[in-house]
Amino acid sequence: MVFEEINHDLNVGYTYEWNSSEKYGFVRKSSFTNQGDAQISVQLIDGVQNLLPQGVEPDLQNASSNLVDAYKKCELEQDTGLGIYSLSAIIVDKAQPSEALKANVVW
Repeated sequence: MVFEEINHDLNVGYTYEWNSSEKYGFVRKSSFTNQGDAQISVQLIDGVQNLLPQGVEPDLQNASSNLVDAYKKCELEQDTGLGIYSLSAIIVDKAQPSEALKANVVW
C-alpha cells in the first residue's frame, strides 16, 4: 500500500510505503517530489513513536494512558542500538506484586 500527501501551497509531494524485509522486518520507503519549478531543500527526522510494551493492549492504552505511562520503561542498549520497551510491573487491579518479565524490542 502506498500513501501520498501533496502540499499544494509548497508544491511538494511526499510518498511512502511499507515493505517487508527478510533481514530487517518492516521497512518504510519514502520519497519527496517537487511539483513546482523552484528548487527545494528538505531536512527530515524520522522514527517510530508510541511503541507499546508487551502486555499493553490498545484498549488499556486508550482508556488509561497515564497509568500505562507510569508503568512504562524504555531502555537503550548502547552496544547494539537495541531499544527495550517493558513494564516495571504488570498493570492489575489487585494489591499484590506482579512482575513483568517480557518486553518488546526494536533496533
